[in-house]
Amino acid sequence: MKNGSGQRLLTAAALAVMVGLPTGTGHADMIEGFPDVIICPRGDMNRIVYLDRTFTDGRALYRTLNDQVVEVGTDRVFRRENEPGCDGKTLDELRANGQTRTLSQ
Repeated sequence: MKNGSGQRLLTAAALAVMVGLPTGTGHADMIEGFPDVIICPRGDMNRIVYLDRTFTDGRALYRTLNDQVVEVGTDRVFRRENEPGCDGKTLDELRANGQTRTLSQ
C-alpha cells in the first residue's frame, strides 16, 4: 500500500467517527475560529472536508478525502461552486446550520 493511500484510509476512518460527534458548544476547535470538519450536503450524500492549514492573514485551507482543496478566505466564506450545500456560506452560518464538527475537547 502506498503511503498516500494509507494516510487517506486512516483519515477516512477518523472522519467517519467525527461525523457522528455532537455539535455542542462544550468543545473547542483545534485552531480557534475554524471548525475541524465541515459537512456539505450534496444530493443524497454528504461531502466531508477537514481543516488542513491556516494562514496568518486569516485564510484557511480545507481538504476533501480525495485531495481537493477548498479555500476559506479572509471573509470566512466557504467557496466551492460544486458544493451547493456549503458554497457562499460563512463559517458561522455553517456552524449555526449544524454542518461543522469539532474534534478536541
